[in-house]
Amino acid sequence: LRLLGLIHQQLTTKEGVMTGHPHAESILKGINYMEENYSRKITVPELAELVMLTPKYYGTVFKEATGQTIAEYLLRLRMKKAKQLLAGNRFSVQEVADQVGIGDIHYFSKIFKKLEGLPPKRYAASVSWPQRR
Repeated sequence: LRLLGLIHQQLTTKEGVMTGHPHAESILKGINYMEENYSRKITVPELAELVMLTPKYYGTVFKEATGQTIAEYLLRLRMKKAKQLLAGNRFSVQEVADQVGIGDIHYFSKIFKKLEGLPPKRYAASVSWPQRR
């Protein structure tokens, strides 16, 4: 498993893009845009226009290069940011949901639990527990 991990590390960027993919630069440009703007609505046509590709084609090459759809990648990015915010224990779940671009707290909580295995409040409590001692 360690060898497979090393091979994967050599074949992909830190963002998970296959290094030899012909559209790697375009994919990385879109990912950088998502990382800078994750807190607001981002559309596939918006990303495709950024790299001068059609939305359908950009979605196809994005999936080829990352193994995820644009929507999946953006959602995982938002959840990663949410975990960082929740770990700081400075914001309510609603504030975190708003800050990561998912204003509906019920949808946010449902997706967070699905991806992380526990609700956002319990996650926050579990990662901040040692700090409270």
